[in-house]
This record gives sequence, C-alpha cells and structure tokens, in this order.
Amino acid sequence: MSPRRLTYAPPGATYVDGFDVAVTPMARNLYRRTRSSVQRWLNALTRAAAPVAARVQWGKKARYAAVIEIRIPWSGDVDNYLKDILDRSARQGIFGGNDERIDLVHATKLVNVPQKEVGARIEIWRLP
Repeated sequence: MSPRRLTYAPPGATYVDGFDVAVTPMARNLYRRTRSSVQRWLNALTRAAAPVAARVQWGKKARYAAVIEIRIPWSGDVDNYLKDILDRSARQGIFGGNDERIDLVHATKLVNVPQKEVGARIEIWRLP
C-alpha cells in the first residue's frame, strides 16, 4: 500500500492525519449487504482508524472531512461499501465516538490494481 498523499483535498481544509487499510474493500460478485467481506473490511477500517483517533486532538466545535481512495484488483462498484462505512461510523464510532463530526466529502476508486496495492487510503481534514 502506498504511503502517498491523496490528490484531492477539501477546499480550505487543514490536513489532520491519514492511514491505509490493507484489506480488499469488496468481494467480487457478492451482492448481499451481509457478505462477510463487508465485515472484514469494516473491522480492518476500525483497527486502522484507532491509532489516528487516539493521536488526533479533536476540537470540540471543529468539523472534519474524510477523503477515501479505494483500490480493488478488478472493476466494480463500491457505492455500498461507502454506505457501509457511513452506517458503521454513525452506529459504532470508527473514530473513537467522534464520527458525528466527520463527513465523507470525496471518494475515488482505482480498479484493476495489482494485488499488493489493494485496500484503501483514508485522510482526515479539519474544515475551515
């Protein structure tokens, strides 16, 4: 997985932190929302987000944005995975219970990437 920064940044926002998730974000040709790959992805996201949540000084009145790049080894639709991220975030607090202040503002997907590069990069930005 690449440690590079993503190309998109919310206008006027300040970079807070970023992290990689080294799990394939979807399973090919499985369309049920209860598919086990969704749970594996969300568990991996929670584990990867925990150190970020612990080291960020979350401002009490600040608003934050998440930018995500999903990389998959084939061509496919990732909309349900993005919805799952938001649903899980609202219910269980991926970012240490501060999720109600984090909005997903931009998402991209890269398809047909080499297996060693699959996963995702998520960056958190403080909005102006």
